[in-house]
Amino acid sequence: MSNLIGYVTCEEAKEFISLRYGPVEDEELKKALYLAFDKIESIGVRSPGTEKVFPRKNDKANVLDLVKKAQMLEAYSVMQGDGEDVSKMSLGVTSRSIGDMSISFDRSLKIGDVAFSNVEAARIMKRFSRKTF
Repeated sequence: MSNLIGYVTCEEAKEFISLRYGPVEDEELKKALYLAFDKIESIGVRSPGTEKVFPRKNDKANVLDLVKKAQMLEAYSVMQGDGEDVSKMSLGVTSRSIGDMSISFDRSLKIGDVAFSNVEAARIMKRFSRKTF
């Protein structure tokens, strides 16, 4: 576990991503894994009492495979540069018009104040998010 970044090892993430999308660079992957981990850690988690829904920073041994998958998927999307819309969404922009062209950003990628780059990662993490109205 010497290369543990967040909830996964670099090797684990590299294998997961390579099988689905193709080879990736180690340094790029490491940076993206840290960014994805930070997003996951900043989500408010629904939990009864003081019990956490999934282990957080200090207890990574029993992390759900779904959470690991979300981190790896988000890291891949970050590496692909899919974050332009995400940065606009985090500023509150949900649509934009230029002349007769219009773009709408997918708000389903946002959990509270956290904007994800990957749709599947966002859907996974929404299962754990605290609902606020």
